Amino acid sequence: MITTLADATFAEITLVTGAAAGISFGFYSLFFTLIGIIGLVYLKKRKIN
Repeated sequence: MITTLADATFAEITLVTGAAAGISFGFYSLFFTLIGIIGLVYLKKRKIN
């Protein structure tokens, strides 16, 4: 009974931290993609002018 409870708690913690890590990773990848797009647009506009 004790081991089952501990395993369930551990699985829950892993699930929560994994979801948080996934969300933050997705946020950072989106952030860097936006910066990359803005940088490319800026360079193209500078070359045209």
